[in-house]
Amino acid sequence: MAEGKQDTGGLDTVVEVDPTSGEFKLRLPGKLAAMAGRNLAKAVEMAFAGFAPAQYRRAVHGTLQSRLDSAIVDQMCRAIENPDDRALAAALLRQSLISQAQKAESRAEILDLTAHHLAIEGPATQPVKEDISPDFLQHFWDTADRLSRSELREIFARILAREIARPDSFSASTLNLLATLHPRNAQKFEELCRMTFNIPELSFVIVSLPKHDKGPVNVLGTKPSIRIGEYIDEFGISREDLLDLQSVGLTRSSGEQEYPQLHKLYRKHLYVEYAGRTAHLVPDRSSPGGVNDAVGVISLTPTGRELRAVLMLEPHKDYTYALMNAYARIGVTMTLDPIQPSSA
Repeated sequence: MAEGKQDTGGLDTVVEVDPTSGEFKLRLPGKLAAMAGRNLAKAVEMAFAGFAPAQYRRAVHGTLQSRLDSAIVDQMCRAIENPDDRALAAALLRQSLISQAQKAESRAEILDLTAHHLAIEGPATQPVKEDISPDFLQHFWDTADRLSRSELREIFARILAREIARPDSFSASTLNLLATLHPRNAQKFEELCRMTFNIPELSFVIVSLPKHDKGPVNVLGTKPSIRIGEYIDEFGISREDLLDLQSVGLTRSSGEQEYPQLHKLYRKHLYVEYAGRTAHLVPDRSSPGGVNDAVGVISLTPTGRELRAVLMLEPHKDYTYALMNAYARIGVTMTLDPIQPSSA
């Protein structure tokens, strides 16, 4: 364990310990909404319930474990007369202390990242009018304590930041799934999300568009014949990948089961969020037909939508090119807004 960690501009710049009273104090960024500040304070309080401020400070800087000197354990076990019992008790006590220290340092890391995301994202567009749920916080920390991979702690921090800013955005089932998701399924899901549109109540990947009088069935791929479930195989998502994602509860189908109306997409939502960018879908007025036909999609479940919301997405290059061409064949022009410079 490192003796100290680099300041990220997160929790260590937001939380301090009062040298006189020994109590925690929050120094919140000016642009953070008042209720979000209260919710962050509750997250800190539950994460370190029972910790002394000095222990908290060591946990934040990643030095708590280094303070667990063996002499402390030996002194605590000195009253045990039998040497064998004393050795066993010392081993168990040392293991317990180290485990608790690791948990505290992991929680401090997540809170540090959470405060960092809150600071750079700013206040929610809608004022927060409710407190974060204690049940959510309890389940959040119980689940986060089992994480061993740093990339998962980063995603959990984004989830906590979103939940602090907009309570009831995430469910306990989403936390459970994320903590146990196989890394390969996680990678394939993120790749799939790079092909997704997002409108209110629905996130989906288009796998086929309606027929056009100037051409054959308007599939996205270049293969002349595609079996069911192989619509986006050439873009890195196989039929087996789609079945896996459906089986773990991230997608509703693996294809040829969902057909929303195309005109509802580009007439009602002319500006559509697509893989972290804004897409413009403009139908050609001279297009002879197809605007009321259904599109074939694979949509995300509520859990899939929640996880998609915390991913840092960029459109899948090859899929997006194929999608634009498929749209053009039915008289719809699709363009993407330029990438905006990051505020982070």
